[in-house]
Amino acid sequence: MQPAKSKNIQLEMWQDLSQELTGLQVVSIAAGPLNDLYVLAARPPIDYQEIVSGAGFPKVNPVHDQDFAVLQVSDTKTTRIEIVRQRWNYHQVQPLPDGEILLVCARSRYRGQDDYDLNARVFSSDGKLKREFLLGDGIRDVQATHAGQLWVSYFDEGVFGNYGWKEPIGASGLVQWDKFGNRLYEFSPSFEWGTICDCYALNVVSNAETWCYYYTEFPLVQIRNGRITAVWRGSISGSDGFLVWRDFVLFRGGYDDHDLYHLVRLGKNDQMESVATYRLTDNEDTLLTPEQIATRGCFLYLLQEASCYRLDLREIISGEHSR
Repeated sequence: MQPAKSKNIQLEMWQDLSQELTGLQVVSIAAGPLNDLYVLAARPPIDYQEIVSGAGFPKVNPVHDQDFAVLQVSDTKTTRIEIVRQRWNYHQVQPLPDGEILLVCARSRYRGQDDYDLNARVFSSDGKLKREFLLGDGIRDVQATHAGQLWVSYFDEGVFGNYGWKEPIGASGLVQWDKFGNRLYEFSPSFEWGTICDCYALNVVSNAETWCYYYTEFPLVQIRNGRITAVWRGSISGSDGFLVWRDFVLFRGGYDDHDLYHLVRLGKNDQMESVATYRLTDNEDTLLTPEQIATRGCFLYLLQEASCYRLDLREIISGEHSR
């Protein structure tokens, strides 16, 4: 199912964030529901890992309070929110209605009944904490809808349990919450497709439409209004992100090559048809190998050092149709 040769797509730099990121270290990037980019950064030195027996493990709490900045990047401007003196390590950021900002720590420790880390924190636009709640341990991704609902995906430790969780919050692999931390929906596939062991990629297209892609068989699943409406058999294994537009999907990489992009067309009988493969380059034809990516709907964002690039799947499809 692999086309013979990949094509190069040249991208112009969308935004230069070198000035905004001076004195900061990027933690992650994320796309919001209105297609603005959000950059979560911290003032170094950051204290995100502890070494045990030679292996690195994420830390919930830094030794010293950590200062964060959230950049909201649009076509026309970049705004900055300072969130300072935090005793938590945050891994994900999302906007909420009324100018609120959600920061999430991917880990949560369970110590006993009513004693666990509340790992989701909501801040006002001036950096003041407004509320906190539990989203569970082992969080891979968080994407908020325009209405403020939260779709949270979990990796294997969040599904099967660690950090003291014998009954993991994320056992289903994908949970929808409201902006106050009340559970609205849990993923429950048919036996044929298997349960989520590790949700590799998530794409929340709108208030009503969400897609997920998961280990072990890597099906691509469409969810509308809390109901699974379509499933396609996976043709790509190990992708860490995908874009969706109508019946086209662009997968980023796979186990063998994370910087190779696969365009497929979704068929009617749970099959995917390969259309083309691509590599992304800058305007000097140098291969882009970003440190951070974010996907939402038909948009892919790539951050390489302080240079930000944006890809619109609709333009790729238009180019294929014009060949």
